[in-house]
Amino acid sequence: MLHNAGKVKSTKGYRPWELLESIQYETRSQAVKMEMFYKTGQQKEILRKKYTAT
Repeated sequence: MLHNAGKVKSTKGYRPWELLESIQYETRSQAVKMEMFYKTGQQKEILRKKYTAT
């Protein structure tokens, strides 16, 4: 919600955002660990291919 409203400086220029998938984890630490994993270079490319229309 804040991202599409332009209230988050780092994502403001890339609006509009669309939620493609939501994953729930048992603990916050698990969620943070997976977020860091997905933000690695190799994982970013895998996610980009998964969600980019060809």
